[in-house]
Formats: sequence, C-alpha cells, structure tokens
Amino acid sequence: MTVTRQLERKEILFELSNKKFAIPIDQLSLENFKKESGLRPLVREHKSQGKDFNEMVQQRFYAQHHEKVSDTPVAKVRNLWKQ
Repeated sequence: MTVTRQLERKEILFELSNKKFAIPIDQLSLENFKKESGLRPLVREHKSQGKDFNEMVQQRFYAQHHEKVSDTPVAKVRNLWKQ
C-alpha cells in the first residue's frame, strides 16, 4: 500500500495493489478507510471490564492464575465462596 498526502486537494491518496481511493483529510478515520478500501484492519476497540487499567490487569492476572491452580485447596475454597 502507498499513502500520499495531496496538499493541493487536502486529501490522502491510498493506492492498494488493485484499488486507488482518496479520503479528505478532515474525514480521515478508520471507519472511512474500511469503507473505501474494503479491508478489515486488525484494529479493534476493546471495552474495559474494570474501572481502570490497573483493575483490568489485576482481573486478567487473577483469571490466568486461577485457571492454573483450580485444583488446589485454596482454589476450591475460593470457588465455594463464589457460589
């Protein structure tokens, strides 16, 4: 893919192997790029499960650690407490 800034037209020109298209600079967004290109970029929006980044990391760590030690006595007590 080739990307060229067209200053006189105030747009960005994209050239893919089989397609050319331009998006005005003031309308440049991931959604407009997906519409024009027909590609599905690997960029995704992720909604947090926690109130902030630290809580999300703690939840992920606990989930990963809990899966590995699910048969230990401590894990069994935790599972009973959750019920």
